[in-house]
Amino acid sequence: MKQIETQKKKITDPSVGLAIQLLIKTKLLVPPLRVSFVQRPDLLGKLDKGFHCALTLISAPAGYGKTTLLTEWINTRKKIGASSTLTVCWLSLDSGDNDPIRFLTYLTASLENVNPKLSAEARSLIQSSKSFQPQTPISILINNLQEIPHSIILVLDDYQFISNPAIHDGITFLLEHIPVNVHLFIATRSDPPLPLARLRSHNQLNELRANDLRFSSSEVAIFLNDVFNLSLTPTQITALENRTEGWIAGLQMAAISMQGRLDTTQFIERFSGSHRFIMDYLTEEALNCQSNEIKEFLLYTSILERLSGSLCEFILARESDNEANALPSINDLSFIPGKSQNLLNELERSNLFVIPTDEARIWYRYHHLFADILRTRLKQTSPESIPILHMRASAWFENNGWIEESIEHSLIARDWDNASRLIDLHIYRYLENGQMTTVMKWIEGFPKDIIYRYPKLCVKVAEVYAQAGLIDQIDPLLDRAEEIISVVKDHTGDIEGARTKNLTGKDINMIRAMSAILRGLKSVCAGKPNHALERLHQALIDIPEMESEELAVLFWVEGWAYRSLGNLDRALASLTKGTEFALKTERLFRDIWTDLAIVTRLVGKLPQAIEIFNNSLQIAAERGIQNQGNLSRDESFLSFIYLEQNNLDLAYTHANQAITYTQWWPSHNIIATAYTGLAQILFARNDLDRSVLALQNADQERKNRMMTPYIHSIVDITWARIWLRRGEWNFL
Repeated sequence: MKQIETQKKKITDPSVGLAIQLLIKTKLLVPPLRVSFVQRPDLLGKLDKGFHCALTLISAPAGYGKTTLLTEWINTRKKIGASSTLTVCWLSLDSGDNDPIRFLTYLTASLENVNPKLSAEARSLIQSSKSFQPQTPISILINNLQEIPHSIILVLDDYQFISNPAIHDGITFLLEHIPVNVHLFIATRSDPPLPLARLRSHNQLNELRANDLRFSSSEVAIFLNDVFNLSLTPTQITALENRTEGWIAGLQMAAISMQGRLDTTQFIERFSGSHRFIMDYLTEEALNCQSNEIKEFLLYTSILERLSGSLCEFILARESDNEANALPSINDLSFIPGKSQNLLNELERSNLFVIPTDEARIWYRYHHLFADILRTRLKQTSPESIPILHMRASAWFENNGWIEESIEHSLIARDWDNASRLIDLHIYRYLENGQMTTVMKWIEGFPKDIIYRYPKLCVKVAEVYAQAGLIDQIDPLLDRAEEIISVVKDHTGDIEGARTKNLTGKDINMIRAMSAILRGLKSVCAGKPNHALERLHQALIDIPEMESEELAVLFWVEGWAYRSLGNLDRALASLTKGTEFALKTERLFRDIWTDLAIVTRLVGKLPQAIEIFNNSLQIAAERGIQNQGNLSRDESFLSFIYLEQNNLDLAYTHANQAITYTQWWPSHNIIATAYTGLAQILFARNDLDRSVLALQNADQERKNRMMTPYIHSIVDITWARIWLRRGEWNFL
């Protein structure tokens, strides 16, 4: 127990570097409203109906003014004095928010606008490892929100970026239990998989579609003549309205193209065709109307999801500039350094599809549709510049602490050396924060043959696969890593394509050690614990210079092997050694503590096991680990203990929590364990039908997969008990 307290103290020590995900605060701000815009009182009235519904859905393709309309509506409500009786919480979504952990973190952060205490409680529960499940933090939010004495608007903008079923399920749960004073507004390019039909049938859905959002004749006239000062005739306005069908983005591109033109009538006469043709044509016209400097700025910065003056300056820096350093540059630009922020401000004033995302006008983004068009044009005109721009963006984001964006830009640039370096530096922080989804996305960004160039990356990917329940896929990775370092170590030559220049002796020892350890773990999973022990013991002899990190993992796997052999005393000794080495590192190594508790349970020391599990969960909470999937193991084995103590209600709670955690970390071993625990509890409650369903889920996970023998045995034993209870002797 003393070790646990030492670990707990260590993790909560402010001197320990915590892997806390930085929040982009501009995502939580209502976008500023343009000075010149078309007021739309009829649509504002339709949005007002949202005060009587659970959900207001604004669904239309790109370019229909969804965000602008919501911004106008919110500002109008403030002007008429509704701010004292209405709180608005805004969240602008992007592709990164499809990770459930990131989504829930931003959701709770957005609700700080209601009451920081309300949000703090929910966020604490998300990060807590004791009673969290997707419904639980939302339940806390619901309970706290209904205590607020005024109306609350929660806006989720650009919801089309969300495709994760876990997030959709969470929003569905919110809608099913939403308080009467809370109203959800979703803006999206496509309908989300939410219970829209049910909400519609209960008059709880307020809908605005593309047909509602398209500009009317009078709005087209105001937009073209008042906002853009074009002085068009009614006939010309009608022609543009008919050809764009009120599509706001198309009208805006037409207006930009017509500014300063003398041949307006001819332009309108030639302006026809499908939307795709219009986009291509207007892009050409709009860009040709700009100076070379602005055209270059638009094209070369279009690779960015968000823009600031500093970021744009960095990616457009010439080789002669001090900040260029050793990075490649684009040297034939007419762009003058030091003007990026002014250009962004000018582009906004010119209505050139540049949208500020904060009141200070520091961060901007391009309209999604316009960005797509610019990127297509850049690919056609200067494809060789694209990887250079992404490499420079990666460097800027790394320098400013935005590691995810830095890695993403390196992957897009196919800068495999830098992406490999960044992942090697930061992978454990993300894994210990439970962001397996993000890490797997990085790995999938590498072609397999590229991964095989980097021996350290091969080992790290193999370790990720082992944690994700894909241990049967580790051998080719480890074989390749060993092949490369053997050549380096023996000075027998080079392997074509292999990156070995920066490999140190410490790196080589790490690769040798982790390869032996991971192969030992695979042997345990294959039911060959003695073979695993041989590998591990030989590794201790062959690699006496092992670091504490490798030794912690080695003794953890050794503990697994001894447990598989039924030698619980040796298992306890090995796992205790593992915790001792873990305490010497900056990593958390929660799995070692979990397995120490599992073996403590197996020797009959249930109170001590419960204490270790709970301390392990508490350490995770204090470290800020959000919904790490392997917390499921702690919850599963707590449910087993409470089942043994006949505390079925508490056992059931922990079993359901275990299943909830599995969606964040889809390991087949962990999922099978969680469902088996639930099946055993339902069996104890004599709920055989549900017990069978739960066990079938466990069977599905272990089908044709390499798993630890222990999991196979508990699943088989549970099936046997069910068949005996049902009298189905033929299955035995």
